[in-house]
Amino acid sequence: MTNHGEVVAVLSPAAQGLAPRVVPAKQRGDFASIARVRSVEPTRDALDALRVDR
Repeated sequence: MTNHGEVVAVLSPAAQGLAPRVVPAKQRGDFASIARVRSVEPTRDALDALRVDR
């Protein structure tokens, strides 16, 4: 993966036998209390803008 042409990550298959790392949440929360946000920009346009970098 690149960011403005500079390599920032290399993705590869996970090694066999490696267990996924699970980190428990530090705080319990009520997701229903999080305010919803509506964007005026369609999701497709936002994703297209991110893909331009590739």
